[in-house]
Amino acid sequence: MNLDRVPLSARPFVARLAEFPPVEQIVLFGSRAVGDNDSRADIDLAVSAPSLDRWQFARLRVQAFEARTLHWISLVHLEETPGPLRERIYRQGKVLYERKATAR
Repeated sequence: MNLDRVPLSARPFVARLAEFPPVEQIVLFGSRAVGDNDSRADIDLAVSAPSLDRWQFARLRVQAFEARTLHWISLVHLEETPGPLRERIYRQGKVLYERKATAR
């Protein structure tokens, strides 16, 4: 997991998010991903979790809101994200975490 662009105070939340079994990928996007952020910029995270329903994702958003960080964490569910934004996330985003496929 590469958390270089994630502020120290938010790294524990990202690590916990990666441990949640339905999460397959976490992508940092927005100003922090492209490197034109200031020190107060929020943290935009896109989460790929195809098996997660809307209620489960809503709980993740609450956890992001309640996370004890110095920066606001904005969470989007990639599977529910409109096409143009999803394309921009994949084009400009930085993959922080990707679950490795297990052999069967």
